[in-house]
Amino acid sequence: MYPYFPTHTTNRYIPALSTIASDVADRDRSDIYSTQQTTKRGTTGSMNDSVNLQNMVRRPQSGYISNRPGTATTFYRKPTTAGTNSRPSKRIMAIAEGRGVAAEVGICVFDIDNCEIELFQMADSQSFSRTLQSVNLNEPQKILMPPYAEANALSESSRTNKLSALLQQSYPHIPIITLPRKYFNDEKGKQYIIDLCIQEDVAGLLFGVSTKYFCLAALACVFQHVYETEGCSFANHTIKFTCKGAEDTITAKNLELVHNTAHTHSKRNTLLGILDYTLTPMGKRLLRTNILQPPCSLEITNDRLDTIEELCQNEECIYNIQSSLKQLVDIDSIISFIVKIPVTRSQQSSVLAVQYSEQKINHVVHLKQVIKSIKAIAQSLPEDVKNPPPRFQQAQPCKLLYTIYNILSNQVFDELEAAINSIINEDIGIEKSSLGIRNQKCYAVKSGVNGLLDVARQTYKETTEDIYDLIATYGETYKLKIKIYYTASRGYSISMPTSQLADGAQLPDVFINVVQKKKTLQFTTLELLQKNSRLNESMTEVFLMSEKTVTQLLQVFRNHIHALYKASEAIALLDFLTSLASYNLNSTNLVRPEFSNTLAIKSGRHPILECILLVPVVPNDTFTSLSSSFQFITGPNMSGKSTYLKQVALLAIMAQLGTFVPADYASFRLCDQMLSRLANENTFSDIGTSSFMSEMREIAYLLQHVTSNSIVLVDELGRGTSPEDALGISAAVCEDLARTRAFCFFATHLHELTCTLDMYPNVVNLQFKVNVTKTNERDCTVDYQYKIEDGRLATENHYGLQTAQILGLPPEVLNCAYKIVTNLEGNRRSLLLRQTNEQHSLTRERKLLWFADKILQLGQASASNTEQFRSELERLQESMRRETFY
Repeated sequence: MYPYFPTHTTNRYIPALSTIASDVADRDRSDIYSTQQTTKRGTTGSMNDSVNLQNMVRRPQSGYISNRPGTATTFYRKPTTAGTNSRPSKRIMAIAEGRGVAAEVGICVFDIDNCEIELFQMADSQSFSRTLQSVNLNEPQKILMPPYAEANALSESSRTNKLSALLQQSYPHIPIITLPRKYFNDEKGKQYIIDLCIQEDVAGLLFGVSTKYFCLAALACVFQHVYETEGCSFANHTIKFTCKGAEDTITAKNLELVHNTAHTHSKRNTLLGILDYTLTPMGKRLLRTNILQPPCSLEITNDRLDTIEELCQNEECIYNIQSSLKQLVDIDSIISFIVKIPVTRSQQSSVLAVQYSEQKINHVVHLKQVIKSIKAIAQSLPEDVKNPPPRFQQAQPCKLLYTIYNILSNQVFDELEAAINSIINEDIGIEKSSLGIRNQKCYAVKSGVNGLLDVARQTYKETTEDIYDLIATYGETYKLKIKIYYTASRGYSISMPTSQLADGAQLPDVFINVVQKKKTLQFTTLELLQKNSRLNESMTEVFLMSEKTVTQLLQVFRNHIHALYKASEAIALLDFLTSLASYNLNSTNLVRPEFSNTLAIKSGRHPILECILLVPVVPNDTFTSLSSSFQFITGPNMSGKSTYLKQVALLAIMAQLGTFVPADYASFRLCDQMLSRLANENTFSDIGTSSFMSEMREIAYLLQHVTSNSIVLVDELGRGTSPEDALGISAAVCEDLARTRAFCFFATHLHELTCTLDMYPNVVNLQFKVNVTKTNERDCTVDYQYKIEDGRLATENHYGLQTAQILGLPPEVLNCAYKIVTNLEGNRRSLLLRQTNEQHSLTRERKLLWFADKILQLGQASASNTEQFRSELERLQESMRRETFY
């Protein structure tokens, strides 16, 4: 079910860096979509498998140890670069909960790779649905909790025990680490904000979280744990803090927003999959976050639509922007490395020092590419953005693009480029091969900057030349056509095709460590191994001599870290917008959505099905307003009810996300949350919980959190219990929802509901009809139209029995079924006759509500045209006079 967004916030922190026309800031302060995560078990399980501190908290090896090319002491490592590291972000989550009656939970999420911290504190329900959703949304590698969380999970008197049990049941793959209570100190958490938060954000953040003691306590715990296990501290005023809300997860799964239900870890055939044309890791993360948490601000959504519309009119501009974005590495990852300062320990080995020096050089090379790409991206924006017309002219550049250009064209980047060019060779670029990466690091710093560095590089150069000469000598001495071969794990070695050893000939004894790979032999010699060792030693000297120079350069970037944060956000937003514009250009028959108090879609199409089906998707209309806010949808199985519900939800998400939608016309009401109870089958994770328990848990959350601006989707409620109970529960739920102003779509096979709820004037009935053609007494064909229309489904057609007949049920079984159904219909007809006499008294109320709704719609649509408004009003009045109310 989709999350709850408060319509107003107090003490909500708004970061100073989020200056991109309030769009990027929406990630931090707007109310957001997501889905309800409910417990998949009826009872809480034992905590015997909890991971304690002694078993879990070990000093991890550096994340870079297995990712760098080899040196004299780090010989067997495959090289990677900072920009090509595709592993998931490393997130640590700490949870602190109040001990009172109300469930107040504070959460801190530290993304170590990106050096970003999110804080949120919330009042949760007894099922801790919002806390579970925050875990689902952030996907932490481990969860830190105070020691009472490890108590007996079967104790129902302790809510904290229940939270720990729910976390283990819902996310068994995430270890829970217990830390002492002294780590959860809110005063220390406040001090960490003062010391480490970006200077211009400190005041606003402290104002927002000064009274949120639980999230401050969680923050203190995270930093204490990082200091003890990661082996690094952080430069002052370099970490980005945000204060956010958290919501829920079942609707995201049911609607296949970011994960496919058939393939849990795949984005194929999902909303994220069809919209994702992003080219940077930052843009991809922003797109995923916005799909799960669309903005609730009309201004933000319209600004995005304006930008997409302008970009779609200039396809060459999109191509230029995307060409520049392709050259970018993950800026957030580089920022994270810049702000981290390793903790110096006496027992720290020289190996780690060499590795850190190597990493510094690698990241400085990528920083050079980042600065170059930032300037290229700024120049690829439209001309009217780079050279805006005077303010008195009507045509003004797009607000978001103009703000992005101002951030990326900041003079700070010219200063940083000058600083990096004064130390780093201008012809250094991103290398792909192992040897290229090694030489790039060796010659990254200009000659003449450091005399000792020049000496070490000369030694490296001479040793390399000796290796080439040695291998050439081997070829001449033994009359073999051999080639030099380099790998990061083995260094320089010799390779030769096996065809040279014909007729059982053997290699000379000087060649050792022979390895055959298909039709190639690879080997080495003792002398070559010695020269490789000497080469690694000289390379180590190069790294150590380069460190001082590179450290001074990184300090320059630390002093302007705020500009890099802003640039990362601006590029993420630009990549996000160009991705949506690319989707618009690669799709057909899309329309820009409008926003009003009415949900009206003409010929809307399911966006995911349209991308995966080879045949055209059948379009359907949707109209919901004050006079038709609750809609029953009936139809036989496989007629398209569930697909229609998902289509309405996906189109609403796309519109609020800020993209065009597949329809001929679309108007939406801003939605603060989307709540759903869709008929998905239970999985093995639901063992111990019946389908009816899951239904009731989800529908209870729905009823507790529905608001007048919600969209509610309910599909086949009550199918897990007896027909009488299902009818009673469904009728009560429908009656409660019908009293709200939420737009509710209720698909059901309980046709009695469509008659019982007629007393409410805002209830309408829709149906998916099918055409049944009898070929003979026993056989018939069913033609599914997949088209929605007004009215109730005719129950006398008995589509279920006809389907059973097609599938070959025995005739005696079918005859018995028809007799039972006929008797039940007789009882229902007598009930309907009594209800018919009551319908006439409701006609006046229904017509009055319809008239009031039309007046409101007319006033909204014709506010700028008085004459048109008067003409339409007279027409409505004349229509009302012709009606008979009494």
